[in-house]
Amino acid sequence: MERPAQQSPRFCFGAFEFDPRTGELSHDHELTVLQQQPAAILLALLERPGDLITREELVQRLWPTGTFVDFDRSLNKAVNKLREALQDSAQNSQFIQTLPRRGYRFIAPVETQTSVAPGSIEVRPGTSSSGASPAGTQIVSHPNRKQVSILVSALVVTVGVLVTLGLSYLASQRYWPKYVSTGKVMLAVLPFENLSGGSEQDYFSDGLTEEIITQLGSLQPSRLGVIARNSSMKYKHTNKIPSQIGHELGVDYILGGTVRRDAGRTRITVQLIQVSDQTYMWTRTYERDLRDILGLQSEVAQAIGNEVKVRLTPQEKLLLSGVRPFDPEAHEAYLRGLYFWNKRTEEGLEKAVAYFQAAVERDPSYAAAYAGLADSYLLLGDFGFLAPEEAYPKAKSEAQKAVATSDHLAEAHAALAMVALEYDWDWADAEKKFRRAIEINQNYATAHQWYAEHLITLGRYEEAIGQVNQARELDPLSLPINATAGLWLYYAQRYGPAIEQSKKTIEMDPNFWMPHWVLGRIYNRQELYGKAIPELRIATALPGPRTFVLSELGYAYARSARKTEARMILGTLKDQGKARHDTGLDAARIYIGMGEPDQALACLEAGYNQHSMYLIWLNVEPTLMPLHSDPRFQDLVRRVGIP
Repeated sequence: MERPAQQSPRFCFGAFEFDPRTGELSHDHELTVLQQQPAAILLALLERPGDLITREELVQRLWPTGTFVDFDRSLNKAVNKLREALQDSAQNSQFIQTLPRRGYRFIAPVETQTSVAPGSIEVRPGTSSSGASPAGTQIVSHPNRKQVSILVSALVVTVGVLVTLGLSYLASQRYWPKYVSTGKVMLAVLPFENLSGGSEQDYFSDGLTEEIITQLGSLQPSRLGVIARNSSMKYKHTNKIPSQIGHELGVDYILGGTVRRDAGRTRITVQLIQVSDQTYMWTRTYERDLRDILGLQSEVAQAIGNEVKVRLTPQEKLLLSGVRPFDPEAHEAYLRGLYFWNKRTEEGLEKAVAYFQAAVERDPSYAAAYAGLADSYLLLGDFGFLAPEEAYPKAKSEAQKAVATSDHLAEAHAALAMVALEYDWDWADAEKKFRRAIEINQNYATAHQWYAEHLITLGRYEEAIGQVNQARELDPLSLPINATAGLWLYYAQRYGPAIEQSKKTIEMDPNFWMPHWVLGRIYNRQELYGKAIPELRIATALPGPRTFVLSELGYAYARSARKTEARMILGTLKDQGKARHDTGLDAARIYIGMGEPDQALACLEAGYNQHSMYLIWLNVEPTLMPLHSDPRFQDLVRRVGIP
């Protein structure tokens, strides 16, 4: 006998769709399977949108009579998990309104769709139980298991063929489609070969490479895209041919050359190669006094612009022609500063500060050296090597000197934006300064990367992902930028793409700590602690910042009932905090994992007193969600001034 079709309601609201049969919540082509209790709460709210659903009703619905649990705490936890999945917050809710001590109300419009459950038989009017079909009627039956298997197999084969064809097409289209469609020319400057002697002279050839990248990058960003230093330097001493490099970086042209210094003069030979046919379009040798090295770079930049048909505006020509002679010893110190700054270690940053300082002492109008000082102090503060109240005011002061000397340095404006965000907690000013940096030089990948961080703290996830993707286009082999792309996907709760991006970054360099940390964070959010802990242990064993990696590991231990190990990490963080100046959020994360919110709030309050840069993450840090309804937490958010 045919059984009636099972009607399965699906609920649509905002950009979400919820299937209560499976607990599946879909959003923007991403699928999340809710746990049993959050799914039950969502169903209760969706069945009566606009009505108050009391806490007592929800408790009765979630826990049978005779269940012994801390109902208030368990219900709050389940609602918080549901809010996370919906990207909602109690303070600025789009979906779930909290009525304190009473219950919850679903405040968004809800549409209900009814579909036939899979495997059922739909009996339409006029269909007999025997299966006979009178005239004008139709029996609609669903395929049996064997038919489904055949259909699925055929579909898999078809999809496989289409994917293969699609990947083949993408492999043949390695140039960024954006640049092709807009007519933007892409160029990579490979590391200049050092012909001056041993490796101790590499700082000069590497620094010269970076300066030419900067010159070309600011030439006309709307027409000429220049791959950033981090990716270009991967090809130092490479044996790869130009076509292979061009294919990997997605560029139209490659600029390479050699540098030789001798007796106060510099000799540079440069070659411009067209990737498509490996044609040497242009080769030239320059020889200059060291005092005119920036003039030489400007001349090279103009020549390259002419060759790749980039038409300079009068203002751009004026900027290039306005280069003045300067002190060669100041330039020498500046290049050494760049060399050590790029090491990104505590010792390297301290040496960079010393060399940049020497450069501005020799030449007080050296804007790029002031910008180098600002960036050095920023990283010293970010990594906890200097107290925030020491690092950030110094970074701001040096960046302001750079802007006062030359208003056309994107690096200086980006540094000021980061100080405004991380120390001044002034989001409006940070937005203005980030936009100014990108306006000056759209090819400055770091400005896009840092602006994405600003956008994430405001919950503007799609804009942030767009910015970090622009940074990746300009610096495709940068490990920090690729790892950060995975981190921003994590904050946007797009866990599948975040895992994929993190694994790709690990393939680039398994010994880079950051993607292992990001993977551990994702697995923690998915409550896959058996996967999270190994990744986080790898991250802690690799060189790099340790406090927030240890913090995430401590959280994983706490959540997997290994509180002894979690408390050991808390002790380590306390010891490191004396030297690193800022572990408030790190310790708070572990206390939340152990279910100790009062201690977590005390740690965050200590971070506020230290003016911790990490407090800009209060509203979007997933592990802090259990604190969001606490008035003390809300007061802290107000004092930090997060919009």
